[in-house]
Amino acid sequence: MLSHVDAATGKPFVDVVVDQAEQKGTGRWTVQIALDLGVPVSGIAEAVFARSLSGHAALREASRGLAGPKATPMGEAEAAAFADRVEQALYASKIVSYTQGFHEVAAGSEEYGWDIDLGAVSAIWRGGCIIRAAFLDRIRAAYDTRADLPSLLSDDTFAQEIADAQDDWREVLIAATRQGVPTPASPRPSPTTTPCAPSVCRPRSPRGSGTSSVRTRTAVRTARARSTRCGAGTARR
Repeated sequence: MLSHVDAATGKPFVDVVVDQAEQKGTGRWTVQIALDLGVPVSGIAEAVFARSLSGHAALREASRGLAGPKATPMGEAEAAAFADRVEQALYASKIVSYTQGFHEVAAGSEEYGWDIDLGAVSAIWRGGCIIRAAFLDRIRAAYDTRADLPSLLSDDTFAQEIADAQDDWREVLIAATRQGVPTPASPRPSPTTTPCAPSVCRPRSPRGSGTSSVRTRTAVRTARARSTRCGAGTARR
């Protein structure tokens, strides 16, 4: 797309295409269901929000005059090295996005007793879906090797690739922030993408607080069970 030239104007297509996107609803439904299941799909959610924001042209135009950071140009050699880092960051984001998506499918399977074969899902999508990415073959191989894989990041190959890419990934996000370039749909390196054991990343409540809003796994399961048996209104009460 970046290399395509618009035949009518002779300009790069990306510079003349209308920067407003529509939605069919699949992304929105994915995020809504993830919230119901309590599954973090930050990358998918931010992609949906970014697409929604693109449709608010008047709002974006009104924000055009807001002050931002002063961009610093790169030299040719620096730009070439940075392009390699961007490639690593994009690949890491791709792995995490798929990880979050398959986590949601697995959570739905457990919640509703569907017994979904995630490896088979990969093959079905590869054969005829809006995705059809060759990357799905690798996901299928991971689940074929270990059907009870708790996360794609638990697969040795994907875990190593994230480990190899994460330094470049972080540097790209830092550079984007400094230059004022939005990267909302790139999932940030976080406890879901980098090792963070419960003993290290403990939830903390403010000192001196008499109550805490932290919910235990047992409480969440109990609330879901009540909601299933009695309806959402009972669970809220």
